[in-house]
Amino acid sequence: MNKIWASIVKRKKIIQFLLCIVIIGLVVGIVFYYKQGDINKENIGSNMNFFITNLEIKRINGIFFHLIAVTMLFVLSFLIIGFPAAIIYLFYESLSIGFSLAVFNASFKFSGLLFGLIFNVICKSVFLILLLIFNVKIFDVSRNIIGSIFFKRDKTIKRLLLVNIKFLILIVGFVLLNDLILYLFGTSIIKFFIFLLV
Repeated sequence: MNKIWASIVKRKKIIQFLLCIVIIGLVVGIVFYYKQGDINKENIGSNMNFFITNLEIKRINGIFFHLIAVTMLFVLSFLIIGFPAAIIYLFYESLSIGFSLAVFNASFKFSGLLFGLIFNVICKSVFLILLLIFNVKIFDVSRNIIGSIFFKRDKTIKRLLLVNIKFLILIVGFVLLNDLILYLFGTSIIKFFIFLLV
């Protein structure tokens, strides 16, 4: 526990920066919805019934998309653009959460907002936490690679690859486990809260 806390304290600034990205993404997502024209809002609102029907008959399946996203971020982490790419993806995920909350609130008022919060906690929270951890690690990798190339530090690219492939496997494993749990049980859990949208 002490090692975990020490690691968090060591990376305090980068963690704060990433949390700011998440908050900004949420706010931008909400604002982005309310800046839509009336026609777009009506089109989005009319699709909510289709969304509810899908929730009742289809499983939540983000396995393939998340696997591709995390793998691409890992590969990019060994390039200088890795960390900026990871920030952009974190921002996108946060924006999508904010946008969905705004849609639920506009379509179903307070009960919709409540459902949106529950939906995103179930479907997005664990992945977002894993993504935050992944971003911190990508920052470390990018910093070490820059140090190795430009400042001739002891850590070599080969050593970084060996160390971080293990980390990739671990994170991908957690992402897949989370998505598998959502695929098997996510829809059943969310169905308990569908009454909020009726």
